[in-house]
Amino acid sequence: MHFIATCVYGYNEKVLRYPLWEDLKEVYRLVRGHHWLVIGDFNVVRAPEKRICGDVLDLAEIRDFNDCLYDIEAFEMNTKGFLFIWHNKRECHASIKSRIDRAFVSDVWLQQFPNVEANARAGGGSNHSPIVISIAKQIRRGNKAFKIFNYWMEHHQFGSIISDFWNAPCQGSAMSRVFSKLKRLKPALRDLNKKWYSKISFLVKASKEELIQW
Repeated sequence: MHFIATCVYGYNEKVLRYPLWEDLKEVYRLVRGHHWLVIGDFNVVRAPEKRICGDVLDLAEIRDFNDCLYDIEAFEMNTKGFLFIWHNKRECHASIKSRIDRAFVSDVWLQQFPNVEANARAGGGSNHSPIVISIAKQIRRGNKAFKIFNYWMEHHQFGSIISDFWNAPCQGSAMSRVFSKLKRLKPALRDLNKKWYSKISFLVKASKEELIQW
């Protein structure tokens, strides 16, 4: 397999990372349509819950990072191992952990190797955990992606479920509260689907067969 790899190191300051985002967009224009790997230390998280302790997060820098990934059509690899890949190696209140090291691939890569994954291993003496990339052609079953179906909204309980979970007290910054509420909603909506619509595929198939007989 031939691919193009871009290794990244992002500055600690938001303003100094602006050229990085523009450089990645320029590289994207050159390698679009190829197998492209973007990996490294971006020095910024993608969401507030991806860092523990430290200074107050600047939501603008998180938005800049995610906007860049959207523009270059980069998809993050499924990552296993350590959740927080960087740790300042300090104890108690001085300890800071975050997920600033990440690996992304192009859509062309995912089409050929949909099960590519990154493994964050023990960092040893380093503050960073090394990321090992593995490629598997064989499709392995994993957790199903969460999907929202339009017919849920027609159910009489849908509105109350959304209202109850969304209005429940939640701690953290504005963005972290949104993530937490969405996370709490998932099992409730899955239960709704399981209780009322679990046999919908079977019923649709049966109805089609019945129509054919007519």
